[in-house]
Amino acid sequence: MTKLEIREQYLQKRNSLSAEDRWEIEQYVFDKVLDIISRKSCGTVHCYIGNPEKDEFPTLQLIEKIWLRNIQVCAPRMDKGRKLNSYLIHSDSKLELHPFGILEPPPLHFIDAANIDLVLVPLLVHDHNLHRLGYGGGYYDRYLPTCSNAYKLGMSYFEPIAAIPDVEATDVALDEVVWKV
Repeated sequence: MTKLEIREQYLQKRNSLSAEDRWEIEQYVFDKVLDIISRKSCGTVHCYIGNPEKDEFPTLQLIEKIWLRNIQVCAPRMDKGRKLNSYLIHSDSKLELHPFGILEPPPLHFIDAANIDLVLVPLLVHDHNLHRLGYGGGYYDRYLPTCSNAYKLGMSYFEPIAAIPDVEATDVALDEVVWKV
């Protein structure tokens, strides 16, 4: 299968999850992510803002739980030149809708990637080598190399597949992916 075929298959598979299965997976994965954040003694976490309307992880719920632990959270914003940057968010931050249909923080409090302890990376599916298949824009593959000190963590609704095809030198492997076993 090609990356495009795998992407289409897992989008459909994710969309077909029942609300009960989805909720159960999300709670399990969020608990594991919070354990990892504590174990790594993270002070700053970069977390993408998932879109529940697209059946993505509802990461705003996770972000609220991270804040309760007095940990800074920053979120991605697509800046000029297809560049992803991180900006600090708070419970009262006014998120903006990007033309791609994703919420992002206003460009007020830039966080240098070198100061991020853990990056939660979006994905559709991953493999046993911790390569991920996202939406195909390459934003995180360009961003992750700048996060020199960060632990790269993915969250998945599904167990890993054998291998992502055609992995390129610019595809950044994750350190760990959490899914419900």
